[in-house]
Amino acid sequence: MTKALDYLTHWSDQQYLERNATKLEAQESGLINLSEDYPLGIKEVGELWEQVTGELMRSVDFGEVLCRYGSSQGYRPLIDAVIRDFKINCNLELTEEQILITPGIQSLYFYAFHALAGNSTDKNFQDILLPLALDYRLYNSVENFPQRLNFLEPTGEVGFDGHSFRYRLNFEQLQLNSASGGIFLYHPCNSAVSTELLKDVEKLVQLSTPLNIPIFITSPYHIAHLQPHIFSTFSDRPSNLIHCFSFSESGLTGERLGVVIGSEEVIQALGSFQTNLCIHAPRFAQAIAAKAISSEMLRKIYDDFIRPYYQEKFAFLKAGLERFMPKDAPWFLHTSSESFRAWLWLKDLSISSSSFCKALRDMGLITIPSEYFFPGNRQQLSSVQHCIPISLALSESKTVEVAKILSQFTQNVYHS
Repeated sequence: MTKALDYLTHWSDQQYLERNATKLEAQESGLINLSEDYPLGIKEVGELWEQVTGELMRSVDFGEVLCRYGSSQGYRPLIDAVIRDFKINCNLELTEEQILITPGIQSLYFYAFHALAGNSTDKNFQDILLPLALDYRLYNSVENFPQRLNFLEPTGEVGFDGHSFRYRLNFEQLQLNSASGGIFLYHPCNSAVSTELLKDVEKLVQLSTPLNIPIFITSPYHIAHLQPHIFSTFSDRPSNLIHCFSFSESGLTGERLGVVIGSEEVIQALGSFQTNLCIHAPRFAQAIAAKAISSEMLRKIYDDFIRPYYQEKFAFLKAGLERFMPKDAPWFLHTSSESFRAWLWLKDLSISSSSFCKALRDMGLITIPSEYFFPGNRQQLSSVQHCIPISLALSESKTVEVAKILSQFTQNVYHS
């Protein structure tokens, strides 16, 4: 078996363990699963997708959408809806050639890594730069060629607002040159969108633009909240800036649907990969997404229900931790921006990540080891080894129970 097949087989096993084994074990044993991260508890979200699905099934477009191939670039009504939405909400003029609809953001990153980490004009391989910590398992395909990765250990702001922390870009380690194939950046990286982080992004764009290095800025969970602050940061939108959005937090998690906005050159290259790999994204999902955006119902649902839901869930978790966790222990909660999950960091633990998760399981909590979210050499960082991803889809009673268990665990490991 080739090395590539060895890797893919290993990774498919990891995917099964992460996404299925934790869920099954939690169901069978009564453990609290901290990895459930879907917007299942928002009634209005389900009603929206049920409504637009019914409209599509009753329309003359139903057979056309379901029974025919379409453009690899995407379903034209969805592309038009995205163009109108960005014009209205971000004052950004887009053309059809600047948009690609993908089967999720993870597939997009697979295209991009393999397109950008190939030979440069001088026949040398190019590098991929990952400058911030991650919170989502998008980047695992890069481990096919780890020699081309350039990881930056992010700097952090720790201890502000009590027990809070957030990551910042580490410009001291940043090295950009002709061998730099692309930069992949989570924004807001599951953190509050601070003025400081926006300045970091603007500085990164300024440094990379003269070298024409593509920067992929990903808002991995939602398309409804189009984050106009990202665009207003720049007086003239750089051609090397690529924005990536998903419909996951908007309720189409299982349909795998993403939107990419960039220069025509980049979109054409990514679209070529997509054409060969899967022809196009699922057309049924594209069609109902087009209806949800065009009617502006998706934005209203996001503003009125999805955003408040996760803000309230995060605030409740934070309040529970502040109430029960030992005040003198170095625990820190990553600042949130309406994401599916929170990150708890127990700083300076002396135990390994596997022992960490096993001890939590023995106390009633089951979670995915945090290093699975961090490819390559980042797995050795303390802030990676000793983080816990905590679902914000838990009920309030379970959230309180989680805070109590984590408090007892923290007491045990720091005071033993």
